[in-house]
Amino acid sequence: MTALEVVRSGMRPTLDESFALGLHECYARHGLPDAVPVAFDEHALVRLVVVRDDNGVLLGGGRVHARHARLGFPAETLVRQFPDARARVRDFPCEDTVEITALWTTASSGAVGIARLVAQACLAAGIAMGKRYAFTVSHDRFSGVLAAIGMMALPDLAPLPLPTPAYRTRLFATELGDCKLATRCDREIIAAIASAVVGGTDRMLLNELTALEQGRPSWTIRRTTSRLRQVA
Repeated sequence: MTALEVVRSGMRPTLDESFALGLHECYARHGLPDAVPVAFDEHALVRLVVVRDDNGVLLGGGRVHARHARLGFPAETLVRQFPDARARVRDFPCEDTVEITALWTTASSGAVGIARLVAQACLAAGIAMGKRYAFTVSHDRFSGVLAAIGMMALPDLAPLPLPTPAYRTRLFATELGDCKLATRCDREIIAAIASAVVGGTDRMLLNELTALEQGRPSWTIRRTTSRLRQVA
């Protein structure tokens, strides 16, 4: 049974290592440079989101960052050569905002809904952290998944040639809470995951629904424990 986990960075070193390896392999497959690792004093501000298969193997993941007082958001370093984009990142209210970054999937799981599930769970983690806004720096090839969860490209910023000139990278953002810009299905899944995380559940078993919506599978939290019955 597929499992979704939302865990504070640094709490389980073996998970951090597996996440970093999966991220490295995904980025290498697409010819991208490695992402900046989480700093030692940053772990408390970061949540890891991962999806595992029946054998415990990671299928994909992402990181959710609250702003670090010294390092800022990861995007501030990524877009440092683009003053307008960096200024927009710094315009977000730092105490109320999270950045979603380091999104990845294995080669075999990218087309079966894992990327969308990870993105949903990242927003849910931001909600569970008590934040009001979320943003990410991503490319147009991922815009369909981001639009489904309600993250829209900021219209007044031109695409950036990041991380290489072959990419058209944008700044995507959304308001958390009811995630009103997301599809109804996505809103329901995000809310269920957020409620589970707030309730103290860090590992959620999932059922894949047989019905397809716009060609992508959706997911539900499996009601196998009393704690999940209360929130799912």
